[in-house]
Amino acid sequence: MSGWLTSWDKEVPADSSGIGEMEGMDHGSSSSDMPGMMSEEDMSSLEAASGAAFDRQFLTMMIDHHEGAIEMASQEEVDGRFDQAVELAEKIQADQTAEISTMQRLLSS
Repeated sequence: MSGWLTSWDKEVPADSSGIGEMEGMDHGSSSSDMPGMMSEEDMSSLEAASGAAFDRQFLTMMIDHHEGAIEMASQEEVDGRFDQAVELAEKIQADQTAEISTMQRLLSS
């Protein structure tokens, strides 16, 4: 993606390596600009869970997370100016929708 940004004459974030980005990451809040991101409270609750309760909570949170990705990808499809990014958004929507179906089946079993 850094290559895409460069080819589109857009700024590449300083730490675009992906290394260390999750550690200490703000998982969002009710005011987060990224739909589907979990709060620190959500993450702490998940960390404290175990067994079937963990499985249910994890799947529920991942469904929300995937729905957030679909929402952002849908917006890229509407507003996107670069064909490669729009194509990626379409793939994300298809893949995440299929994964949500799988997770919903797991929750119902």
